[in-house]
Amino acid sequence: VPAATYRRALDCLVTFDRQAALAQIGVPTLLVGGEFDRVAAPSVMKQMAQAIPSARYVEMAGVGHLMNLEAPDAFDRLLLDFLRERPAKTRPDLH
Repeated sequence: VPAATYRRALDCLVTFDRQAALAQIGVPTLLVGGEFDRVAAPSVMKQMAQAIPSARYVEMAGVGHLMNLEAPDAFDRLLLDFLRERPAKTRPDLH
């Protein structure tokens, strides 16, 4: 990746802010955080889950930011269980 492109990508990561749009998410949402995550802290993830109408936060004990690599079986289980759920329709405009 060219250095200029990498710098632009990093700039986007630290300046992107869509907090105001969280309440508009109308689909079931699973937020998974790691107990020791210093990039997406559990406290921030919990706040995001509270702002999204049909969200749930799950914290994985003993892992950091790369939970899918640090605890792949547990992460996959969480994700697959979530995907198997049949949630109630939360918005009339969803199919």
